[in-house]
Amino acid sequence: QQQQQQQQQAWSQQQQQQAAAAQQQQLLAQQQEAMKRQAQLENIKKLEAMRQQQQVQQQELQRRQLEDNRRKLEEQNRMKMDQQRQRMEEMQRQQQEFVARQAQEKLQKEENMKRQMQEQVSALNIRRVVHKVKGVKADTIAAMEQELAEALQKELPNCGALSERVSQEAKTALETAKERLRKEEEARLEIERKRKEAIDKAQALLKEFAGLVEAAEAASKGLVEDAAPLSAKDGPDMKANEVEANGKAADEAAVEVKAKLKACQEHMLQHGSAMRIADTPVVPPKVQEGEAAEEQDAKPSMAKLVTRMNECTKLTDTTAAAAKVGKERLLKKALAKQKLEAVAKQFDKYDADKDGVMTRKDVEKYAKSEFKFAMPAAAIDEMWKACAVGEAKGVKKEHFQKVRVSVGIAREHAKDVKRKADRIEKEKKLAEAKERRQEEVKEATAEAEAAEAKVKKAEELAQTLAAKEKTMGASDMATLADEADGLLKDAKEEVTSAKSTVGNLLEGCEDELKAWLTGEQKKIELKMGRFDARLAKSTAQAAKFREDGKKKEHEEICLVEKRAFQMLKYHQRENRMTNEALFDAVDTDKDGKIGEAEWLAFFNMCTKEPKKEEDGEAKKDGEGAASEPTMDELGRLFATLDEEEDGEISKERFINFVRHFMKVAKDTVLTSTVEIKGSKSLRRLLEGEVVEILQGPQEEETVKVMRVNAKAMKDELEGWISVTGNQGTTFLEDGGHVFKVITETILTESFELDGSGAKASARKLKDSTRKLKVGEVVEVREWAKKEEKSGLMRMKCKCRADGATGWVTTVGNQGTIFLEVV
Repeated sequence: QQQQQQQQQAWSQQQQQQAAAAQQQQLLAQQQEAMKRQAQLENIKKLEAMRQQQQVQQQELQRRQLEDNRRKLEEQNRMKMDQQRQRMEEMQRQQQEFVARQAQEKLQKEENMKRQMQEQVSALNIRRVVHKVKGVKADTIAAMEQELAEALQKELPNCGALSERVSQEAKTALETAKERLRKEEEARLEIERKRKEAIDKAQALLKEFAGLVEAAEAASKGLVEDAAPLSAKDGPDMKANEVEANGKAADEAAVEVKAKLKACQEHMLQHGSAMRIADTPVVPPKVQEGEAAEEQDAKPSMAKLVTRMNECTKLTDTTAAAAKVGKERLLKKALAKQKLEAVAKQFDKYDADKDGVMTRKDVEKYAKSEFKFAMPAAAIDEMWKACAVGEAKGVKKEHFQKVRVSVGIAREHAKDVKRKADRIEKEKKLAEAKERRQEEVKEATAEAEAAEAKVKKAEELAQTLAAKEKTMGASDMATLADEADGLLKDAKEEVTSAKSTVGNLLEGCEDELKAWLTGEQKKIELKMGRFDARLAKSTAQAAKFREDGKKKEHEEICLVEKRAFQMLKYHQRENRMTNEALFDAVDTDKDGKIGEAEWLAFFNMCTKEPKKEEDGEAKKDGEGAASEPTMDELGRLFATLDEEEDGEISKERFINFVRHFMKVAKDTVLTSTVEIKGSKSLRRLLEGEVVEILQGPQEEETVKVMRVNAKAMKDELEGWISVTGNQGTTFLEDGGHVFKVITETILTESFELDGSGAKASARKLKDSTRKLKVGEVVEVREWAKKEEKSGLMRMKCKCRADGATGWVTTVGNQGTIFLEVV
């Protein structure tokens, strides 16, 4: 207890000492703070005094500067005023001199203008006469020349500087006028000479034309004489041969006249323009008033000759037409007379007793012999009532025509009876044929309805395809597409068959039933009219569904390919393998090819990447890591890689599949070793270049960045590249094996464009070429290499759109770029 008390007392004393020390320190700090504030106040006072002193000094300095500036400004203003006054005085002096000079120049200009005006008036007077001289006629040239000389004598001395020019113009105008008049006279004489020649030629042609017209008129007169017997109304009766002979003579005469008239027309057409010149006056009108007028009337005129030719043509046409009508009239009359004589002879032939009367037996014999017709007794009785007159025993010659008519009526009556029987038989057959046709129409209608049912079934399935596409896999889509195609095929065949049946309805149809059957056929065709459009729409829907299925299958294969590629590359990285070593690991039987069994077995035993743990949220949403491909998916991938379809994957195809390409995202350096320090820089890689990853990635120990061993595809230079920098900069990114078409080109099956490669002959070609349109995306299968024959850079690729694989030109031999890296 005593120790505790002592400790407490010691602790209390210590606390008191500490409090005293703290109080002393606080007082010391307060004193120091007061001293600081005092010093600050003194400094502020000193600064304020210094500032006030500086302000006084500055104000005094500014006052002095203002005084100096004011004095300088006043001096400058005074100097400017003096200079301005001097300039004003100089300007006034110059202005006075200018005004005086202007007045002198104005006076001189007015004198010059007055003189020039006088000169121009004189020159204008002369030029007026010169203008008249230019248009002078031959009969006034002497008077105009005198007038020009007088004008020059009067006005030329007043022309001043224009005298020489005006004189030359007058001389030139006079010479030009005389030359023009000379040429006009020569031209007039030449025209007169040519006119006389043309008139002489026209007279000769008119004389020839007059001879042709006279010949045609003479022939026309002969035609009138030959046609007179035919056109005469009261002429004697002629026999048919006489009429034909006269008609032939008239026709020949008409042909002759027309030939001569044609010669006249051809002569007129050929020489008409030349002959018209002869109708124009040759001598002056005052001479024609006398003897020349009578001579002109005596000469042949083209107008008169044409009138005569037209009148001859008209007479010929009228006469020929009258002869033709007369010939037909006389010929009909002669033929009628011949028929009457033939009828009389026929009556005499069957008048057995030659007493001028035909008996019943004679009539029966007439009908039998002439028409092979047995005259019924009733018909003869009816005829006898009409033909036998009075007490006559039979029919007289003048009533023989009635006998002939009666026989004809009896024959037609017999034919009517036969026609009626034939009509009844035909109607019966038509009724039977219509029943058969109705059955055919029913069968065709039933076939059309059956086709419609199949079209409807295919249509209903096609309409559901779009909705099922979202929930179905590629294989199920292919199966459903096959089913739709089958239904469409059946429907098309049924429609084709129905159309054929309907189209054949009219084959062998009776003419009387064609109108009815055509109407029935059109009804069925109208019902089937929309079948083709509906089938076309359904076919398009099925084709789209199949194409979508192929795209989905391609997407599924791409996903499987990506997952399989990741597994292969992980196994390769973990075991530090090259691509060739990886192939050897898959090719267990070492035959240089990979079979499907080896392919599937490798994925069962390969080194697999450990699965990453996923939280419940990711598992629920399905966002976890992709699962390993199934054996079925790997089998489908194997079939895709087996481009030769021989059940094996070649080493070349496998190596191309596992090649890993990356694209330079930012300019970087290709070095000789994995270590950055001490490594040699091979060259700089530019953004956008493509490299193939040969090894890695692996971590560089000093800088702790991931590095890969890669080959630059531009020049095949190998080295090491950093994937990312130590500050997070990305230098390489996945890609480089995807290209986009920028110029339309074609995808071919073989590397050589002519298809002569060794593999081209063995490959099972499906299509020779396929167009690659601008914007399509392809993946590299074999990097571009030069085709020696054409000089083109050719690359093997696979189209992402439909999975088509083949060779494509990347760069043309003229430098044209067809594909570029995406």
